Amino acid sequence: ACHNPDKRSGGLDVTSRDSLLKGGDSGPAIVPRHADDSALLEMVSGDEPEMPKNSKPLSARERADLRSWI
Repeated sequence: ACHNPDKRSGGLDVTSRDSLLKGGDSGPAIVPRHADDSALLEMVSGDEPEMPKNSKPLSARERADLRSWI
């Protein structure tokens, strides 16, 4: 709801690979083949992930899938 072509919170659109590579105000959201250097994975991970806001955190499986995709 917050990171799409119509509402780019922080300048970020997460709806396509190209937009994730371009990133937002803080730079690229993903670094291909370097998941640990990817801001997107950092934002959705940890004991108290920053994203997604106002929603349940991603499951361990979803985070693993994201890591693999990156």
